[in-house]
Order: sequence, then C-alpha cells, then structure tokens
Amino acid sequence: MEKRWDELFIFLCMDIYPSGYTKAQRLNLRRHSAKFSIKEGELFFGNRRAIKTKEEARMLFMEFHCSPSGTHLGIVKTRFAMCSRFYWHGMTIDVDKWVTECDQCKNFGKTLTASEPLESKKKMAVRRLMRAVQVFEFGEPDVLKVHEDVPVPIPGKNQVLIKVHACGINPVETYIRAGVYARKPSLPYIPGSDVSGIIEKLGKDVTSFKIGDRVFATSTVTGGYADYTVSSVDTVYPLPEQLSFKQGAAISVPYFTAYRALFQKAHGKPGETVLVHGASGGVGIAACQIARAYGLTVFGTAGTNDGLDLVLQNGAHQVFNHRENDYIQKIQQATGGQGVNVILEMLANVNLRNDLPLLSVGGRVIIIGSRGPIEINPRDTMAKESSIIGVSLFSATEEDRKEAAAALFAGMEAGWLKPLIGPEYSLENAAQAHVDIIQTGGATGKMIFVI
Repeated sequence: MEKRWDELFIFLCMDIYPSGYTKAQRLNLRRHSAKFSIKEGELFFGNRRAIKTKEEARMLFMEFHCSPSGTHLGIVKTRFAMCSRFYWHGMTIDVDKWVTECDQCKNFGKTLTASEPLESKKKMAVRRLMRAVQVFEFGEPDVLKVHEDVPVPIPGKNQVLIKVHACGINPVETYIRAGVYARKPSLPYIPGSDVSGIIEKLGKDVTSFKIGDRVFATSTVTGGYADYTVSSVDTVYPLPEQLSFKQGAAISVPYFTAYRALFQKAHGKPGETVLVHGASGGVGIAACQIARAYGLTVFGTAGTNDGLDLVLQNGAHQVFNHRENDYIQKIQQATGGQGVNVILEMLANVNLRNDLPLLSVGGRVIIIGSRGPIEINPRDTMAKESSIIGVSLFSATEEDRKEAAAALFAGMEAGWLKPLIGPEYSLENAAQAHVDIIQTGGATGKMIFVI
C-alpha cells in the first residue's frame, strides 16, 4: 500500500500519467485536482456545500473520486499530504483507511506506468518531510501549531530552497496571525520571513547562488517558521562569514526597516538629531547603528538599565529611560530647546501625542509600529510644519530594496552592522514567543527561532 502511494505522489508531482492517457485526459486530471480547497477551517469540494462531519467527507470522497468517471484517487491523496492533512472541527481525515474500502482505487495503483524510468523519477520526488509552525485559523498565539509531517517545499523558477538555521520573530507576524493586519494570507500558512541558512537546492535559471552558500533572506515564499523554506532569488543575499546564522536572521526586517525609515521616508541628513523611541529592540538597535554611521546625532530610549546600556553600546550618543516621568523634558533640554529633527516611533499609540511637541521646525515622526489608536492635536503639527509618516517594508519598491541592501552591505564590510540577538526560542515555543514579543517590556535585541 505504501509503495503504491509513493508512486501516486510521483504521478502527480512529476507529470507521470497512466499509460494510454490523452492530452485532454491529462488536462482533465489537472482540472479535477483543483476542485477542492480548505477555507476558514472547512473542507470544500468544488462548489458543493461545506463538509461538517467525517462521515460526510468519507461519503463524498467515495462518490466523487471512486466513480466510473475516471477521476483518480492520487490527486486527493497528494493534496491531503501537501496540506499536512486537513483539519476542521478538530478532526483529521484518514484517506488511507478509506482507500481500503474501494477496489477501484486499490486497482488503480497497479496500472501506473511512466514515460521515463520510474526509479529516476522516484529519486527526484522523494517525499521529504519537515517540521513547520502552521496556522489553520486566525486567533490567539495558541493557533501556532508545530507539525512534523509537512512536505519540504520545492523551489520553482528563480527560487532557492534554504535549510533554515534561524528565523527572526517580528511584531507584524503577531498582527497577521491574529487576523487584524491589512494583508491576510490564505489559510493554512506558515509565518515568518527573516531566515538565514544554507542553500540546499536551486530552482530553474538560478545562477547567482550555488548549493552550500550561506545566505539570509528578506522574504519567503513558503514561510520561515520551518526547517526548510523557499525564497525568490531577488530576496536572498549572501551572509558574510563574520556574521552568524543567528545574526543573519536579525538583518532583514530590523535593518531594512530602519534604513527605509531613516533615509527613504525621513530623508535624514548628517548633522540632524534622531530620537529612536524603543531603541533596545531589533529595529531600534539597527536604527542606532545606521544613524551613528551616517553622521546623525542619536538619542535613544529604553525601559531598563540593561536596555539603556545596550543602546549606548550600539551607537546612541545619549539615552533616556522612557519609564521616568520627566524623560520628555530631559530630551528637550538635551537639544537645547531646538527639538529633534526625526523621531522613529515603535509604539505610536502610546507616544505620538508626546512626540509632536518634541520635534524641531520641519521635524518628522516616522511610524514604525502601533498597536491601537491615539488622539492627537493636529495643531501641534502646524506651527513647526512637522510631518507624521508611516513606513512599511511591504511598500518598498525593487529600487528601494537595492539601495538599502547596498548601504547595509557597506555596513557589514565596515564592521558597524552587528545585529544584537535577544531571546531565543525553538519552534515548539512559537506561541510563547508571540506572547513575549508583545507583552514583555524592556526589549534587548532581536527575538529569533533557532532551528
């Protein structure tokens, strides 16, 4: 039975068809393979009603895929495998058990032939499995579940397969998981974008990398909370030997965001003063290092003595404890009453009201993070002609990314770009990581998964 399923899996993935199938019949198989999907935790077959019970699923399975119409079982088996089984209403479909009840399906596997030697195809299409954190419904952190039977993704054209060694954890991933972010992925999905690791396989037309290269990626196609991930080559960069895989996982969102905020949005200039609010976190540390290297005067805030020390060690000229009642007055005094030119704001729903009076004439507040609404007085922006500007990496153009990458690689070569690693987690502790990144005060470096 297992051997037949292996053959059926190869049959679908490698374009091997039963002998005698015409081109039209092959297209028909492809069309049928797309006739069912999972949405909002329920299984759908074509435009039929949603299935609510396991028995309904079994009966429809037998009716639709064991009928004389010629539609074959291999597609169903493969689709279930690619989705790491379908879960809905707390149930798991056991397709193998259903197969034993259908002589037609059992006989189907015996007739399989291939247009090329099957053994060579099997080597190419071995079903390798991996661990991955999957989300089957939006909600609280406990919807993050580790599965150990997720098929390793296959890189397509201009893509690479990366063996993940570390993956960064970002606040935006908690918003996406909760279903409150503007961009929602299709369920189920694997979170994560900031990965580092080793290239294990090259897709078609990839010439800029080779197998075994150390790399980091700013985005993934299949998700980063996993043993393996696929990324497009235009989002993959070589990881310098002087940086560890952990540091590689702390480059993408923190440093590309910080650079975009400072220069592509705030248009910061040498000699200006920048206040980094929440400077001890991943983006904050990155912003301090970049701003100091480019000749800005850097002020940073943190909520603990350890955090303040880290900020000083990573580029800030002066630091302020944002838990002290008079820290706003201290910042004003440090500027000689002139105000700061740029504020990088990680928690706008708490700080924006106080940020506006801190600005100099023509000052800019760059919103990097916010967890809710806040009421401000627009008049605070008028006299100084100040600006409030949002920033999002998702909106960066290819030219923006190339510019940022060039600047950051210069920092790696010069030695001032040194990602600071904070708490480390295993994939099994993904839910706790999502709690900590939102609720834990006094951030100290970039949170990562070590895989």
